Amino acid sequence: MIRYPRILFLFLSFLLFAGGCWDKREIEELGFIVGIALDKASEEGPEEETEEVVPREHTKHLITVTLQRVVPKAFAGGEGGGEKREMPFINRSATGDSIPHSIRELMLTDDRLASGEHTKVLVFGEELARNMNMQHLTDRFLRGYEVRLSPIVLIAKGRASDTLEVADPGEIPAFKLIGIADNERKTARLLPAMTLAKVSTKMSANSSFLLQTAIAKDNKVKFAGGAVIKGSTKRLIGFLKEEELKGLNWLTGRVKGDLVKGFDEKTHRLLVYEPQSISSNIQPHVQGEKIFFDVEIETEGTLYEDWIPADTAFDNQFLKRVERATQREIKRLAGQTLKKIQKQYKADVAGFGDQLRIQYPRVWQKVKKDWDKEFSRATVNVDVKVTVRDYQARDGK
Repeated sequence: MIRYPRILFLFLSFLLFAGGCWDKREIEELGFIVGIALDKASEEGPEEETEEVVPREHTKHLITVTLQRVVPKAFAGGEGGGEKREMPFINRSATGDSIPHSIRELMLTDDRLASGEHTKVLVFGEELARNMNMQHLTDRFLRGYEVRLSPIVLIAKGRASDTLEVADPGEIPAFKLIGIADNERKTARLLPAMTLAKVSTKMSANSSFLLQTAIAKDNKVKFAGGAVIKGSTKRLIGFLKEEELKGLNWLTGRVKGDLVKGFDEKTHRLLVYEPQSISSNIQPHVQGEKIFFDVEIETEGTLYEDWIPADTAFDNQFLKRVERATQREIKRLAGQTLKKIQKQYKADVAGFGDQLRIQYPRVWQKVKKDWDKEFSRATVNVDVKVTVRDYQARDGK
């Protein structure tokens, strides 16, 4: 008889704590941040005037923060009544010597409660990445401002804020950048997405690495090549062109989809090869004080297109020429990339050091402190094996 009042008391207590919605906020009242751009402040002055007093010695480190937030009501319903549809995003910028302070400064001019948990992309401007330690910049987001570890990180050629301005009507620029990154499965001229978590890991290990480059030009945004981040300085030191990025992806076997152009050694006509499977094995070797690598790239695929006259038979000799032409092109791409990262940038962004660490851990302990310099002196031999299993389009002439 005593336990029933006790159960009733517990039930009423549960309702007391679970039934309240006094602190709820409507979605239209929230400011969902989906993109963040960081730039070195322009010489003309801050984009947003504030009353903050910045010490003279800090003025050269001023950073412009641009936040892109969605406008939820712009997605509600369709166009009608001849009314102009509202833009689905708003960009706000503020300048200061502290990223968190600049973000809070923006809250003084926005009636939405800013939320960084839905941030999709984080873009660093070229000048900022060249002149400031990127680990210090990314740490600001890892330690605060509600940003998760999942946003992809990009480097902009030019100003990062420009990449958050370009989109088709009704589109949100941050979502467009994410959509372009997803095309990595179709072309070797894109990098696998580097999230804030992965970038943090690379930084902590003092490893050199690549970030995807984005360019905003002529009212369009394009992913074009990769940005080389030096592990020892945590700064941008240069760029790989699209073709060089393609060569790097072949070296590492990270190609998910691609087309390789070659030319028939007999007719000099165009051949286009599409890989169906790709593997790359980086094998380190140590002889005394000398370190060298053998890279074995194997691929099987399809002759996707050719411009060989129709009276040329598809015999084994022709297919062998296709394979040799494709091998030459892949070796050329790989060699061009190796020259750039070894001799010009002296930065191992291809993961050769990882293979040395796995297979020769004692040697790695001796060279890891100055590995980029050791890598620049290492000999790398590249061998390519191509097998054509099928063919598709022909000109029919």
